Amino acid sequence: MSLLALCGSLRAGSLHAQMLRQAQDLAPAGQPLRQASSLGELPLFNPDLEARPPDAVRRLRDEVAAADGLLIASPEYAHGVSGTLKNALDWLVSFEPAAGMRVGLWSASPRARHADAALRETLKTMSVRIVEPACLSLPLVGAGPALETLLRSPATVQAMQAAMQALADDAPPCAPPWHLRPARPDDAQRLAVVGLQVWLNTYVTEGVSDEVAAYVIARFTSAKVSQLLADAQRHVLVAEGPGGLLGYAQLHLAAPQGEIGTELESLYVQAASHGQGLGRALLAAAMAQAGPLWFSVNARNERALNFYRRAGCIEFGETWFELGQGRYRNLLMRTPLSSDTVETP
Repeated sequence: MSLLALCGSLRAGSLHAQMLRQAQDLAPAGQPLRQASSLGELPLFNPDLEARPPDAVRRLRDEVAAADGLLIASPEYAHGVSGTLKNALDWLVSFEPAAGMRVGLWSASPRARHADAALRETLKTMSVRIVEPACLSLPLVGAGPALETLLRSPATVQAMQAAMQALADDAPPCAPPWHLRPARPDDAQRLAVVGLQVWLNTYVTEGVSDEVAAYVIARFTSAKVSQLLADAQRHVLVAEGPGGLLGYAQLHLAAPQGEIGTELESLYVQAASHGQGLGRALLAAAMAQAGPLWFSVNARNERALNFYRRAGCIEFGETWFELGQGRYRNLLMRTPLSSDTVETP
């Protein structure tokens, strides 16, 4: 079991850096706490660089992948998280080994509520697991010359050790009951059935009309899926469990919408796999594959809309889906862009 410490301050005399150095000395036997490489060496986040990340980004990602949990010490600047820490987390959003990671949040000031709330919102989008007993807030701001004494006081030492032990004791989640992989030609029949099943369960709740019957029979066929899989401009990721396919994400790589070049045409997950993180895993894998995505969602599909909103996706317009005599409003959405970040002077 090993922990990785991320400090959001670059100041030489940072209280948060001192907290983490003290914690390094107090780490339980067999549970080392390592300091991450300087977050100040990371370039500003740019999704265009994710396919071939800069060396500093690769070092950070390698350190995160080698850790079993994270200790994040965050100062508050201008009622928010420091730009240093936010930039580092932006580089980890689409990094799959970070998903499900155990995290403890430490602060040197109990009054830093804005930074804590902002940090939790970002981490929620990353699908990490915040371990509440491992979160710690110490009244170190304003300690002055008494800081060293306060850091080594029995109460502080006990609180730090208890927080690190809670992070170590928090049982890791079971391995997900699926694995993700690119679709193969022999998946065509099963993909057609999964698509048909999910589409009907989602949209057909008041009986099957002639228009609906004609639409699904024409769309969800092995031949249509085989044709799609042979298209070089499309990419399909499947989630396979012990019993077969559980869902898939379908990308159109040459369908620009504004500054985004790839459309997420479908993200389908069987109802039995809802709530297990499969949709989030497929979305993260699709973003890692193609970068920012745009897509449309039926305006009445609250489950899907809530899912994408929790993932930080943003609405930017509307379109209409026509089926027979029916006309259905869809919302246009996209995954977050680096330009969405509002910087504080």
